[in-house]
Amino acid sequence: MPFYLQKELEIKCIETSNDPEFFSYATHPFSSFLRTHPSIEHLLTSVGGPKTNGFCQRFHQYLSRYIVPEIKQHKADFTDLEQLDAEIQLQVNAYNHKLLPQSAGHFEAYPFFGKSPVEIVQSAIQLN
Repeated sequence: MPFYLQKELEIKCIETSNDPEFFSYATHPFSSFLRTHPSIEHLLTSVGGPKTNGFCQRFHQYLSRYIVPEIKQHKADFTDLEQLDAEIQLQVNAYNHKLLPQSAGHFEAYPFFGKSPVEIVQSAIQLN
């Protein structure tokens, strides 16, 4: 969310599954976030359903295929959560900006052929 706020883009809708990472209990951070932002519409979808195709599904595939194995391979190097978080942020940033060869190839089948998530957002900003 901070990325979109920084770009002054209004978030109108969030689509998630009904999995526990979003709704474990009444005080779950995501549920609390939605309650404090009533203007954001929340839609539910099933994992693997037709609505999950696109950026989110591609990111999960990339996460499973490249980021998680890389982190596991170097887990002995992480002595605290801050180091782990910093490494994950570097990996996600590279994915979002298409800096790695494996992420560049990952964008070929998007509805926005050949553009990374950041390039799509930048295009939307320029149109406004």
